[in-house]
Amino acid sequence: MRLVNLHTPTGQRIWRQYLERRTGDSDATRLRRDPLTLKFFRRPVTACQAVTEILKQVRRQGDAALLKYARVMEGWNPGSGGLRIPEIQRQAAVRRVPPQLRRALQTAAKHIRDFHHAQRIIKRTGQRRRGVSLRERRRPLDRIGIYVPGGRAPLISTVLMNALPAQVAGVREIVMATPPGKHGEVPPAVLYAAELAGVQDVFRIGGAAAIGAMALGTASIKKVHKIVGPGSVFVVEAKRQVVGEVGIDSLAGPSEILIIADKSANPRNLAWDLLAQGEHGSGAVGILLTPEEKLIAAVIRETRAIARQSPELKPAGQENAIFKVRHLEEAMALNNAYAPEHLSLQVRNAGTWLNRIQSAGAVFLGSITAQAMGDYIAGPNHVLPTGRTANWASPLSVADFEHCTSVVQYTSEGMRREGPAAMAIAAAEGLTAHVESIRQRMAASKKV
Repeated sequence: MRLVNLHTPTGQRIWRQYLERRTGDSDATRLRRDPLTLKFFRRPVTACQAVTEILKQVRRQGDAALLKYARVMEGWNPGSGGLRIPEIQRQAAVRRVPPQLRRALQTAAKHIRDFHHAQRIIKRTGQRRRGVSLRERRRPLDRIGIYVPGGRAPLISTVLMNALPAQVAGVREIVMATPPGKHGEVPPAVLYAAELAGVQDVFRIGGAAAIGAMALGTASIKKVHKIVGPGSVFVVEAKRQVVGEVGIDSLAGPSEILIIADKSANPRNLAWDLLAQGEHGSGAVGILLTPEEKLIAAVIRETRAIARQSPELKPAGQENAIFKVRHLEEAMALNNAYAPEHLSLQVRNAGTWLNRIQSAGAVFLGSITAQAMGDYIAGPNHVLPTGRTANWASPLSVADFEHCTSVVQYTSEGMRREGPAAMAIAAAEGLTAHVESIRQRMAASKKV
């Protein structure tokens, strides 16, 4: 963990480095020389090159490309069982979920579903003028795909956060792709979360191959209309390359938290919050902004004590930093420049500071509110904008799984009243057919 005085040339340079940490174009163009990549491609390739080649193979060879990817890159042989997990296997796995975890997932699913149902209650009204009727027609997407990473730990919450808003929106088909273990197994809790969230099919395939299959379609995996869910640099690059074939949620970067604290904050809680963020790995970062020197010293002591007691957590703090600022007002301004995925306001009267916040994916108010609650059970979506995109992007919501059609209807009276203004603009643009298409309606309406 770095300790930085913001008001020195070095401190300013380090802060700029954090501001410039973005989703990984450098990672996408770095050559891979690991054995699996060399075995699959027979030469060193960048993530960008690897994804381009994998998508080309999926487009040309379909399931054959997916099976080859599963054998070589993921180390298991689908054989005659195929990539889709049969319903009987899903139900058998679900029965192995411990009762306590089952109840916890049911609670989380209820909170997430309830919050997203409330998003649908927002009234969407049309508009009427004399002779004109305007409205929006909203319909759910027909079929969406969710990507759930594998790796060190099963991301059970990712299933709920991505699938439940789609279910609430009324999406007809929800499918999921996730990399399996060496024997093709998927953690039972992941499959139980999929059942709770209305996922119809689960496919055992990961990485760029999974994104390609859902975007392009194969014999086994039907093409979807939108892909959501986090992943590695290969997954992010694959989503970048299939935009236009399908919709995507975002090009998410490493996870991040910015904490603003005053002397009322608990230093041990701050230490755990920073380490918790680091557990996400892959460049995840935690930043603490505070004017309190005693608090800084206490947080450093607590972090070192935790690392001594739990050495496995020591790597979780390597990307973290504590910046000493002059006052809380400066910290709020720095937050708005950084636009973090998560903002934790561990200050007195935290709610009164909320009006100072312009940009953040999610805000957690007060020292009692652990940001990790938002990851699992609070209710709002934990799929949040990263890499300063919180300046314009929003959390995943029901609206992300709907598409909107504008519906416009004019009467003869409306055409007579508003047609001349439209004709004037069309004429100024030099679009003669536009003018005449309006004039014809106006002439016909006068004869009625």
